[in-house]
Amino acid sequence: MKTKNNCIKFLLTIILTCVVTASPVHAAECRISNENTIMPRFNNISSVSLGMGFDANNVVYCTIDADLHGNGTGISGIMKLYDSNGTCLNVWSVSDYEGLIFQEFSHQGVYGETYTATFEGYAYGKSGSQPDRLELTVTSTCKG
Repeated sequence: MKTKNNCIKFLLTIILTCVVTASPVHAAECRISNENTIMPRFNNISSVSLGMGFDANNVVYCTIDADLHGNGTGISGIMKLYDSNGTCLNVWSVSDYEGLIFQEFSHQGVYGETYTATFEGYAYGKSGSQPDRLELTVTSTCKG
């Protein structure tokens, strides 16, 4: 009886280990909040970053950049800038299909205000490749 129980426990341990450690080869969708970089397994890109910075005149700079896999062809989507009250201050269309993906947008900010930038879009690949769904958010306070 004891051997049978040990065998069952052993098999359950193996099954649970397989379930917990199993992961997909590619992730077609990824969401992230309050961080600025995604680096999971994608179909078309190896990483994508959403950044925010400020200059001495309190201008808010929102950036997005991505590194493509060999299969990747570009990204497109919408970037939005919000103030601390949740008011949408600006909306920018992002579309970049060149080798190095980088786009920057600016908005006149106010010292001490907290801003949130979001990006929702897709990373595309060669014909037949499923696009990667991208959702990024970054928040920062203007300290000019």
